[in-house]
Amino acid sequence: MSNLNQNEIVLASQCQLTNAAGNILESESPILFNYTLLESNPYLQYDNLTGIFTINKRGLYFIKFEVILENNNTTTQFDILVDGQIYQSIYIPSNIKTVSSSTIVFVPNNSSTIQITNGSTEKITFANIPIQANITIFQI
Repeated sequence: MSNLNQNEIVLASQCQLTNAAGNILESESPILFNYTLLESNPYLQYDNLTGIFTINKRGLYFIKFEVILENNNTTTQFDILVDGQIYQSIYIPSNIKTVSSSTIVFVPNNSSTIQITNGSTEKITFANIPIQANITIFQI
């Protein structure tokens, strides 16, 4: 049973990268999620051409993402960018193929952007599975 009343707006989004098996993500390039499972409202929007989520409401937001790599022979880095600046970097040792990370971001004004990028100096290859990446964002 939900504790939400009918007039409350839930800010949440979930997107996935699908059908990208073997695709390469160049260094400093964003993950372009191509499938939206949950799109909430105008306060939280996703642009699949840029990989940018725009949050248009002040508050705390929980972000969780996962990426599955085909191979990982070097240390890999993913960056969570907030308003175009590195907010958090996640380093993955060589031979680890699954990346999972979460963080909390405070949006201090009425508009902030979030993007996940390949922060490595090397390109990466996505795994040969149906879903290569997933991201969930919701207000807490």
